[in-house]
Amino acid sequence: MRTTTWTRLAIATLAASALGCSDSVTAPTPTSTTPTSALPVTPTDPTNAVPGNLGPLHLTGGGFLTEATVTGNGEVRHSWSTTVLAASGPLVEENQRCCRILGDTILQINYGGTPQLGSRQMQPPRLVLGGGDFRHYGEDDALLMIRDGDLRMLFYVPVKPWVLEITGYDAASEGHPGEIRGRITFEAVTLVQEKASILDPTFLWQLSGTTMVRADFVTQMRYQYREITLPF
Repeated sequence: MRTTTWTRLAIATLAASALGCSDSVTAPTPTSTTPTSALPVTPTDPTNAVPGNLGPLHLTGGGFLTEATVTGNGEVRHSWSTTVLAASGPLVEENQRCCRILGDTILQINYGGTPQLGSRQMQPPRLVLGGGDFRHYGEDDALLMIRDGDLRMLFYVPVKPWVLEITGYDAASEGHPGEIRGRITFEAVTLVQEKASILDPTFLWQLSGTTMVRADFVTQMRYQYREITLPF
């Protein structure tokens, strides 16, 4: 069954809530649409920027299982969403608040529902480019981010249906973190976001061809509850 527009909007809002709240992990993209709280610290090998194969990457980090009450169109519904953020560096808590990610590579995965063991085919997000930035939307969403020096970011966005495999899951609940283990494979378009100096404007362009991205991850999962009102 295809999800409705109402459900897709709810999933997108839940993903934004999971990434945007003050105690959630945020990804290190200084000029992208993803919220920022920390920059990765080690430049990656620039040869990874050319189309071809990337990985397998081995990433760790944190994520969120979000339970929500969603109000919209005169209805109140119960919903779940899963957010995984896995990186090449450690996840650091400061002042007992979560979290900063230290590393040059971050994988972000968002989708509606709770984690289930096994393979799941996902749909590519809708990608919109504009000026020096971009947006990506979808009921299934993935984004790989690599910092290539101080002023250059590489983004890999799925362009075809892709596979998420969950190999292990210990469910998270309120006050009791869980864990998710899995791997991801997708064919991606590569976007380069760069500026000549810190004061110069940002430029964004797309490399020709595609890159096959492969990564495995082991991340902690935290439970959180949200009340969300959709704008209609």
